[in-house]
Amino acid sequence: AYSKITYKPEFILSCRDTILDPIAYASYYFPFTNELPLEKRIGILRLLGGGRKSDLIFYMDLNPEIAYSRIIKRIESEAKLNDKERGKIDRMKFHHMHESPENLAFLQQQFEKIISFAEEKLDLDIFRIDAKKPVDEVVQIMMSKIYDRFQIGQIANES
Repeated sequence: AYSKITYKPEFILSCRDTILDPIAYASYYFPFTNELPLEKRIGILRLLGGGRKSDLIFYMDLNPEIAYSRIIKRIESEAKLNDKERGKIDRMKFHHMHESPENLAFLQQQFEKIISFAEEKLDLDIFRIDAKKPVDEVVQIMMSKIYDRFQIGQIANES
């Protein structure tokens, strides 16, 4: 809220949606929350988060096995970088409890349910991206969607 009030940006990019992500991860870390209907869980988070609705959400759709192999590669490369740059590891690199192929598959199922519900009942603009594509292509897809959604090209041309 501070950034929005202070800087009045055209849009804000965030790594996570403040409603959908906590619901998916809570279903893993706090399984008792699954007893509440999705509508109630979303309502609670909206109440806690000030009722904000994202203008656009990107969902990176990726096979859990591929996601897991990328996690392992990231951990290994970060550890090597720390070794080379500082001669020591700043902090131990590890994967989180949910970062196993089985748990990632569970989270993917949760996200699918939540996204289905959110698109149908909450009128959220969720854009699914095939995250198997090369990073450059994924970035290009995202930028194109952002430009279209927020008419950035038109704003730049008008100035």
